[in-house]
Amino acid sequence: MKDCFRKAASRRNSLNYGTSAFVSFHHTKPIGFGEGGAVIIDRKYEMAVRQSINFGYDVPKGDVRWLAEGSNYKMSDVQAAFIYAYLDGFHDILDANMS
Repeated sequence: MKDCFRKAASRRNSLNYGTSAFVSFHHTKPIGFGEGGAVIIDRKYEMAVRQSINFGYDVPKGDVRWLAEGSNYKMSDVQAAFIYAYLDGFHDILDANMS
């Protein structure tokens, strides 16, 4: 398991080398917002990842059933909104960090 931001900073797309990729939004990263991150994953694994970040519950189907090991790995909506707005200018930010 490896954080893929270094490759993004080198302008190489490493987000599709395998079945999954992870990007950290830890405050020590160039795209830093405290905690959290992103998971880029093959669609066939999507439900398992969604369940693991949602305490292991099967909430997307409307049933609150515990199905798997999990915890609260979700970021807040406010944090997600800030990151989304920040990523809109990602190339400008990356260029500034590289110079």
